[in-house]
This record gives sequence, C-alpha cells and structure tokens, in this order.
Amino acid sequence: MVCTVLIPTGAVCAQAREPAPGIDHLRERLEEIDAELDRLASFSLQTSVGPIGWRSNMYTDADHTEWIRIDLGSEQEIDLIALVPALTRGGYSTYHADGFPLSFNILAGSVDDPKGKLIASFEEGDGVLPRIAPLSIACPGTRASWIKVVATKLGTLAWNNEKVLQLAEVMVFRGKDNVAVGCTVSTSSEGDKHQGARQKTFLVDGSLPYLMHAPGDKSTAYFARVPVGERVSFTADLGKVSTINGLQLHGIDVSDTIPQANRSNFAFPRHLLLEGAMQADFSDARVLYEYRQQSMYEVSSIVCRRFAEHACRYLRITVLEGDHVNTDEVGEIVDMVGFAEIEVLSAGSNVLAGRELSSGYEPIQVHNSVKQLTDGANVFGQIISTRDWIEQLALRHDLETERPQVQASLDGLFSEQEQQFALLKNLSFLIGGALAIVILLSHIIRLRQMSRLRQRLAADLHDQVGANLHAIGLLCDIAREEALMLAPTEEQAPLLSAVGEIRDTTERTAASVRHCSDTLEPHSLHADFEEDMRRIAHRMMEGYDYTIRLEGKEHIARLKLLRRADMFLFYKECLVNISRHAYATSFQASLKADQRTLTMTITDNGQGLGDDPTPPSIQRRARILRGKLHIESPVADTGHGTRITLVIPMRTWLPFI
Repeated sequence: MVCTVLIPTGAVCAQAREPAPGIDHLRERLEEIDAELDRLASFSLQTSVGPIGWRSNMYTDADHTEWIRIDLGSEQEIDLIALVPALTRGGYSTYHADGFPLSFNILAGSVDDPKGKLIASFEEGDGVLPRIAPLSIACPGTRASWIKVVATKLGTLAWNNEKVLQLAEVMVFRGKDNVAVGCTVSTSSEGDKHQGARQKTFLVDGSLPYLMHAPGDKSTAYFARVPVGERVSFTADLGKVSTINGLQLHGIDVSDTIPQANRSNFAFPRHLLLEGAMQADFSDARVLYEYRQQSMYEVSSIVCRRFAEHACRYLRITVLEGDHVNTDEVGEIVDMVGFAEIEVLSAGSNVLAGRELSSGYEPIQVHNSVKQLTDGANVFGQIISTRDWIEQLALRHDLETERPQVQASLDGLFSEQEQQFALLKNLSFLIGGALAIVILLSHIIRLRQMSRLRQRLAADLHDQVGANLHAIGLLCDIAREEALMLAPTEEQAPLLSAVGEIRDTTERTAASVRHCSDTLEPHSLHADFEEDMRRIAHRMMEGYDYTIRLEGKEHIARLKLLRRADMFLFYKECLVNISRHAYATSFQASLKADQRTLTMTITDNGQGLGDDPTPPSIQRRARILRGKLHIESPVADTGHGTRITLVIPMRTWLPFI
C-alpha cells in the first residue's frame, strides 16, 4: 500500500533549506499564486442547515480518543480521502473549523486486515490544522474495504469550549467517484442523542457546507409553480447506453453564510423518482432511485445519492411532491419545483451534461427554461466534479496560506532595498560633498599660489624696476645740476630739455609701476575710495570746477578689492572722456550705495554726445561690472551736457572670486 500526504505549499523542509529567493522569484511566485487562485473554486457557504455532519461526546479536556469508521461494502482500490470540517462563524465574514481534531490518524484495512495500515498522521504543529477547507489526503494504489479516522486530541466547540470530534463529511474517492456515499458508518460514541442535523449517516451523504462556486460562465435556476398533487416529469435521451450509479440535485441557494437552523432551499421537491429505460416510450422503465425528504435536515445545497449501477439510455425524473408554499392568494397552497442543476453520474462523471430535457407538463408559471437544468452551470459559475471541487478548495487554502508569507518576504526585500538605496543616497551626498570640498580646496590653493606670484611680481616691480627708475631719476637730477653749474650755452639747451623729458617719463613710469604693484597686491588698493576719486580728479582735471559726493561708505567698503578697482577705472574712463571730448568746464560725481544697489553718476556741462555713440571703453567697463548703464545727453535739467549713470547690484561675493 502506497501512502501520500498532501502538505501545504508554505511548509518548510527541515532537511535541506534552499537559499532565500530573490525579488524576481518572489514576484513571479506571487503572480503564479494569483493566477492559480483566479481559476480555483471559492469558499461560498450555504444557508440551509442541512446535514451538518456528526459530533462525538463532549469532554472538558482534549486528551480523549474518538473515531469514525466507514465500511465501503467491498474491497476496492481508492486514491483519495478527504475530511470536510464543520464550520462556525467567527465574525461577519470570518469562519472557523468547529470541533476539527488537532491530532489524528487515518487508517485503511480490509476484512482480512482488521487492524489496518496507517495512511496519514496529522498534528496541530504540522501547520495544516485546523482549517475551513477540506483536508485532502492522496493515497494512490490503496486497496481497502474500510477507512478509519482516529482522533487522539479533540477539537474545541466554538459555543461552549467543550472538546469533541466533529466533521461535516468523510469522502473516499476512486477516481471521480465518491464511493463513501451511503456507506455504513460506525463511531466510538453516540454523541448528542438529539442532534437533529448531526447524525453519523450525514458523514457520508455527499453534502458539504459549501456552495459550488467555481469560475466560468454563470447560469440561472429553473423553477415552476404547479397545483398540489400534479406531477412534473423531465425526460432525456443520453444518446447511448450508459451505466449510471449516482444522482446530484443542485438546490436554488444563492446565499453565502454558515448553515442556520431553518431550511431555505426554495422549491426543492420533497418526493421524486429517477427512472431508466432502454426504450424511448419508457415501456421498460425501471426505478433507479426514489428520493423522499424525511426532514429539513436532509436538504443541502447539493443532494447527492448513490445507487446500484444500472445501464440505460433514457432517463425520466418525476416530481411526485413539490415544495408546499403559500401564494399571494389567500389560503391557496401550491407546489414549487426547482433546481439549479440536475446531474446523473456514471463513475462520478455527469452523463446528463449538455443533454436536452423535455417536459410534457405545462406548469402554471415557469421561470427560465429547462435548458438551465443541464447547461453545466449555476448562479455562481461552472459546475465541476465533486473531486475536482474538493481538491480545488484544498489547493486554494494552501495558496491563500502561502500568499501572505510570499508577500511578507517580498515586502521585506523591498524594505531592504529601500534601506540600501537610502544608504547609497547618503553615500552619494557624502561623496559629492567631499568632491566639492576637494575642488574648493584645490581652487583656494591655486588662488593662494596666484596670490604669492602676484606678491612676488609686485615685489620685483617695486624693488628692482622701481629702484632702477629711481636711480635713473637721480642720475637725471645729477646731470641737470652739473649742466646748470656750467655756463649755459645754446648747445646745452637741447640736452637739458632731453634730461627733463627723461625725468618726467621716469616719474610717470614709476607711477605706473606703483599702480601695477598695487593691482598685483591690492590689500591697500582704493582703501579710501573718496580720496582716490579726488586725487585722480585733481591730477587729471586741473582747471575744472568739480564736486565729488559719496553716500553709504559702509556699503562701499564691503566691495571686494577687484570690484573697487573696476569701479575706479570706470570713473577714471569717464573723466578721460570729459577732458578729451566734452569741452566742459565743470563736472559733478556722486557714488551712492545701499544694501541692494550701488549707483555712480557723473554729469558734465559740455557739448554733449550729439549723434556720437556711447564710448566703447565706458560700455566695456560697464559690462565688466555687470551693471546697467544709462546715458542722458543732453541733460534734461540744463539742456546741455552729458549724464552717465551706472547701477550695479550689490552681491555677496566669495572671498576667492
């Protein structure tokens, strides 16, 4: 005997642990799970109380042994055992297994093997118990005439916390055929003697606490209203002789809740006959199965019955008694007859699927067509075989258990990635800052080197060139004194004139050298800007009347040395243009500074620019200063002269710019 136990997908093998999967693998697995879940049947629950199953005696503790034995009637080969839990509601949309055992063994044996052999063993620590889904145990190649479920640790009832063994159904499959339907059941205890919906025979009636809710095209139910006592018959031609051994009637139940203590299968017949025949006129008809409802507890979403095999081609279903209901008319009672689907089984397969049903009786009122009874669908979707249904529900449970684990692993890897990205981002900021500091330091070093070079050049100009020019000037003075000590002659006059010109050129050159030296080493260049403006005006504009005014000296002092030098050169260039081209006798110069702007204005009383363009030298200096230049000629106030205005935005310049 070969035994196999189905283990949830999320179980971990302790012997060999594979490396942790990556993001791509987990994402692919999540997509696979979602795609698989989309094709599987869902957990929709029936309303009518129906045959809930069986419950053992109750105990205050779980450490008791209770068992269930199913006698199959004869030794046969089976390949799957399924245990279906009884359910209870834990909230509006939450359900739990009620009284499902937490430790149990499944045995299988024969008449010659009364002790049996172990098929499977389960413990609460396995991670598969308890569950609202069927527990599916594969056992291919197993031959047995009985199976036994032995619980050694009982489950808990939700309503009183008592410990019991409780199941809704025990199913034993040979292929698609549930061979346990209608078999003899024996139990270790009687349980509640007034159980009503909980009887041991309900363990093998094929009824489940679920509605068949499988993907696929949906359909509608059929129901008709007929006078009490009238019979409704449906006939079908199977197209060929078929050996049938089962009947499944799908009730009109569209609810999605746990079983309640009332019957709500609308229009389900109380009494019907299933007949088979070889002749189309049913002259040789034989009753295959007679269904008679004994109590409301026998009706479920699917009524499943199994009977002895019989070969036939034609089938007839006759409703002898419908569901008695009150009509809108006072006092009138009629029979309602209706199904969501009718299945006739041959070894678990529906031979009636797609076959045309006909009825020779016209009821008072009919909703929908009899075609709905064999279209292979209900109000939820496709109707599938019971075995496929059970296995899909079991697989759905395993996948729904695995999915949050995969999602949690994926979320964990994403979180790790985000942390790594954040670390890389911080590192990039640090590296960028370090590079900026390196570039800044390199720039400062270069500026310092340039500063040292300027200092060296300034020193050389001052010490060498300046000294040489001073020596030339002294020699010129000595030569002039010597010449004057001699009697002047006409021949000496050109010599004295040349010596004077050399002396003047030497002084001008020395002044230029000093200016270049100050520019190269500007720590004291234009330290007093107003004094420098007055000094250059006195030297260049001798004979002119002029006024010079400064406002905001504290803001002017904030200017960097090179900016002050550029401002001074702009001012000097304006004076040069006045002296050369304006034919003026006076001028006014003002420099006004505040926190935002610096404005220099120079106005003369000359002839004005006329059609002449703005001097290029002044425009060039204005561009260097990045200022806005405005020239008014003639001046509106006087009708003559020229006014030059330069507005420069005050900026906070870095010390090395």
